[in-house]
Amino acid sequence: MFYIEVLELQRNNDTGDTYRKIALYDTKYGITLLRNFTNVEEQTTISMKLKVFKVILREGMPFLRKKIDVVIGQNMTDNDLYEGFATELIKAIAVKCGFSYEIKVVDMENGKEDPTTGQWSGIIGEIVNKRADLAIGDITVTHSRKTVMDFSTPFMTLGISILYAKPHKEKAGLFSFMDPLSRHVWVHVATAFLCISITEFLLAKMTANDWENPHPCDEDPEELENIWNMHNCIWLTVGSIMQQGCDILPKGIPTRMAAAVWWFFALIVISSYTANLAAFLTKIQMEESIGSVDDLASQNQIRYGLQAGGSTEAFFKNSNYSTYQKMWSVMEKAEPSVFVKDNKE
Repeated sequence: MFYIEVLELQRNNDTGDTYRKIALYDTKYGITLLRNFTNVEEQTTISMKLKVFKVILREGMPFLRKKIDVVIGQNMTDNDLYEGFATELIKAIAVKCGFSYEIKVVDMENGKEDPTTGQWSGIIGEIVNKRADLAIGDITVTHSRKTVMDFSTPFMTLGISILYAKPHKEKAGLFSFMDPLSRHVWVHVATAFLCISITEFLLAKMTANDWENPHPCDEDPEELENIWNMHNCIWLTVGSIMQQGCDILPKGIPTRMAAAVWWFFALIVISSYTANLAAFLTKIQMEESIGSVDDLASQNQIRYGLQAGGSTEAFFKNSNYSTYQKMWSVMEKAEPSVFVKDNKE
């Protein structure tokens, strides 16, 4: 049987350095702690007093942003220029623990480990390399990061989620019925409408079969009449494209050929318009919905990406699951790049 005492050095400028017993160990009872959380908090607070900590922050709402109404002076530091959740948090901690701090705003990623050299980049690299004492922000707690630095209790836990923009629904206007076809198509249809009406009118005047006896009882009339004035020609083309027909029809071969061409054109236009209108009215329901990561991985219409240098990137990059490996391969090969610098982007 043996017995171990665990001592902690306590520095005091007035009385000198002393040692305090904080735990006991023996082979019979194991470890016995001699201080509670309150004692630990008091000792931690005492050790932090009168020190100046370098706090590293990254701009991004709601954690940090540059003050809008501040007038930049000659001796102003980042402590004076920025505001947000992070500045309020470090200020409250500093007041409670009695230390000072200097804010350093950086434009870098959270950080990842180089598998070859073992060096960390980004914000975590600044902490590991002692260029900063604290960092506040949306930094995910991971196993690899916990091996090189300490984390506070997370103030928010979300996990990995799929984020995408909701479709923008526009209110139907007075001329929404024209939306299934482009403006150029409507202009061409209107031009074709006028051209065929004028052509029908000219051909009817030159075709003998379209000149009729105004009095059927008179077998030898002195004059013949032609009912194909511009009004009737337009009525024929309108009735055709509206698929309603017309009570008068051409009799001459040239005019019938012109009418047949217009009917065929109207058939194509109406069929296209009907198909596009149906697709337009059901566009929201027909949009491809993403309900899971498998839905995202199994399609190639929607591009997807993630924040560079973050924990999500490391998750996909190092995963052994086939779906995640496939998604990482797609993201890595995407042109232009689908990796973004921050949450806002």
